[in-house]
Amino acid sequence: SGYAWHAHAGVAAGLPGWAGVQAATAVLALAGMACWLMPGGLLRRFLVPVRAAGLVAATLAAGSVPAAAHLTGWAGLAALTVAAVSLLGTGLVLGDRALGDRALGSVAGVGGTLLAGTAVLWSLTGPASTIAELAVLTVAFCLAAGLARNTLTAVLSTAGALASAAG
Repeated sequence: SGYAWHAHAGVAAGLPGWAGVQAATAVLALAGMACWLMPGGLLRRFLVPVRAAGLVAATLAAGSVPAAAHLTGWAGLAALTVAAVSLLGTGLVLGDRALGDRALGSVAGVGGTLLAGTAVLWSLTGPASTIAELAVLTVAFCLAAGLARNTLTAVLSTAGALASAAG
């Protein structure tokens, strides 16, 4: 009895339903949600760092969705692009509020920028996907740069827009 480790498969034999990337994506998404939904109460001073950790976990989960769902080609590219644009939008919404939320907006902006970079790397498999990805990200980053109220988000969005436009 107990759990046997299979070095070749890389999974615990006793946990066949929780093997591999799918489990990591689910755990990261649940951790991000738990951090975001943490009640203020007595731990109010830790609320912003815990929510920032939740955004980081959610970013990592979103970045692993194509591998977890076995997406290839345009589907994987779309999943990464939607996640990147969503995080950029989240950074804009959070950056428009109080100081603690501005820090969270910066974290979301950085996460969106990193996911956008991952999407660009994913798109390098063919010229059509690369051109389409760069066009979409140029529009998204230009909108984010124009609407940003947070300095870091504005700088990252402007840099992303320039990099995407330059190709």
